Amino acid sequence: MNNRVMLLILLSVNSLFAGELLDKTKMFKSSLKGKPTEHDEILVIGLERVSHNVNPRPAYSVVFHRQGELTKVIFEGIEHIAQKGKYKCSISSQLFDRLVNVFLASDFFTLPDRFDPKTTDATEYVIYVKTRNGEKIVHDRNLPEFTNQTMWFLGEVIDGMLPKIEFLTQDGRPEAINVIMKLGQPTNPPYSSPAEGSKR
Repeated sequence: MNNRVMLLILLSVNSLFAGELLDKTKMFKSSLKGKPTEHDEILVIGLERVSHNVNPRPAYSVVFHRQGELTKVIFEGIEHIAQKGKYKCSISSQLFDRLVNVFLASDFFTLPDRFDPKTTDATEYVIYVKTRNGEKIVHDRNLPEFTNQTMWFLGEVIDGMLPKIEFLTQDGRPEAINVIMKLGQPTNPPYSSPAEGSKR
């Protein structure tokens, strides 16, 4: 039985709370060859955290789309957060380039497309990057102690940007991310870092 078939079997064991990013990239193979060198080569960066009913965590996605001088940001609350649904805003591309800098300095572009799960009830990280020359996506479905450290770090950087952004609801009302997610509430435990020495 190959790894892809095994992954699909494991995904079917528990209920998944997933959004569009995971749905679009379940069988995705990265087309990007090499590593981008310029900021404007990177057009889209997306993160999705997928939750399972056995080990619930906040399930959501956030996608940054470069559009000239501005970058469009779409946040989707999926499950185990206070307010579900999509929220949008625009930020300066200079702010987006700070995130791009982190990706360019990391080894993300050399990671494999998937890290095999070591358990069936862990949260899944999906990080997606679209460039002018192709696309790169990495799936890592593991408990924090087994998560690839680059994936965990990049996820934390993206999450760290969210409190600096004022999102708009579907009817145009401004909403802060801590209200949308109720960060720090006992029902939504935060993501912890990989255990020391567990780098993969």
